[in-house]
Amino acid sequence: MDVETLLAALPESVEVEFRGEASVEFGGMVAIPRSNERMGRFLVLVDQRWGRANIKRFVGEDLEAAERIARGVESGVHGFICTPEIAETQAEALAGQNLLIAENTLGLTLRIAEVIRDRRGEARITAVTGSAGKSTTKAMITHALKAVDPGWRVSSPPNPQNVAIHVAAHQARADRYDHSVLEVAGGTFTTLQRHDFVLAADVAVLTSISEAHLNYLKTLEGVAQQKKHIFDGLPGTGYGAAVITADAPHADMLIEYARAQGRTVTTYGEHGDADIRLISYDPSDGAVRAAVAGEPVDYRIGAEGRHMALNSLAVIAVLRAHGIAAWREGVASLESFSALWGRGMVSEVTLPGQRRVTVIDEAYNANPLSMVASLEALAARTPAGQGRRVAVLGDIRELGRGTNAIHRRMADDVDGLEIDLLHLFGRRMRHLAAGLGEREGVIHWSERAALTEHLLDELRDGDVVLVKGSQATGLHGLVSALLDAGQG
Repeated sequence: MDVETLLAALPESVEVEFRGEASVEFGGMVAIPRSNERMGRFLVLVDQRWGRANIKRFVGEDLEAAERIARGVESGVHGFICTPEIAETQAEALAGQNLLIAENTLGLTLRIAEVIRDRRGEARITAVTGSAGKSTTKAMITHALKAVDPGWRVSSPPNPQNVAIHVAAHQARADRYDHSVLEVAGGTFTTLQRHDFVLAADVAVLTSISEAHLNYLKTLEGVAQQKKHIFDGLPGTGYGAAVITADAPHADMLIEYARAQGRTVTTYGEHGDADIRLISYDPSDGAVRAAVAGEPVDYRIGAEGRHMALNSLAVIAVLRAHGIAAWREGVASLESFSALWGRGMVSEVTLPGQRRVTVIDEAYNANPLSMVASLEALAARTPAGQGRRVAVLGDIRELGRGTNAIHRRMADDVDGLEIDLLHLFGRRMRHLAAGLGEREGVIHWSERAALTEHLLDELRDGDVVLVKGSQATGLHGLVSALLDAGQG
């Protein structure tokens, strides 16, 4: 699409001025220029209307507009999106460049995204949200789509590009791919609603509802009410599908809402009424048996854990919702799927003293649901030789006023699991420690450095170590220390 066509397609209510060559290709938008832009993208010069968080994320505190422009020019962008003020103050740096100028550049990017998304033809968009499992499910869907047809162009943005500008930017490039698979953070819906923007994905997936972001959502119902907006809007064809975990709290409300939006609903999970149901999972070899429309389907998954098996059910639902006849081939490809960095990636390291240790990296994020699921996966493992199951758990953040009670309540789920050692890190984890009472092998830590030093000294040959916590705890640093120690 060229700029002239884009401008003609924008709603009359959009106030935008263009300076430059209207026949230039418009290949989408980017907020951070790459070293070599080959897609004909326009660089958005983020301004104060984007809010402090977005300015910090996309601009940084020290990067001036002139330097951003210079980097964009050097990378080969086809133009810039900016405010009249920036166009005036940076006139020299922007001289000779193609410019889309608007008072509200965030609003303009969303309107542009709508135009391109709605003119994408046969290209399909899958959007995924949830309290836990959305990144892995997105990656699994991408893996399966590429396996079904290696010739398909599949866009799957790197993590964690899941906020409003990223979602809009990737929708504005959806016409260039056969499939776009997008992850959507819960807070994104607030921004999108503020600007009257709906996702209108062909297939919208909700993976879970859990105690996450309760500092502002307050209750599980509040979480569900926020994430239900993944189902808003229908694509230009008028047909849209919803894939919903039947195991989630408030699943009935989510199903009713999706149907009210005009979507066809497929449910999945362990619930007896799920359309795609997990019958069994064998952690020893990753074998999964599922019931799909009442018929048994057997396959294997490379990523370990029952929660991974449940994520794979969503993949089946998505492929079928897209009408892909070879969906079984896509699901079979999950045998070669590996867990993501920070979300279950497994590494084998040899620590000094010839101690062979397995490290499971879940340090990217955590909520109570995902933490218990990871612990269940650890408990299902059989360590080699005299090895032990060792869990390192960090604080779960953003749980609001009930955080202490939530941490303590997790003891009911944790206490029955076969975990040999529990290292609990952070002041909130004191409450889980208290809930576990006199259970043996539970140690609480306040200093990450001391915990790291202890593990490096005390882990023994055959140990399997799970590291799980909210990103703010910094436990990814502990994972790095273990991996680095194993490289020498």
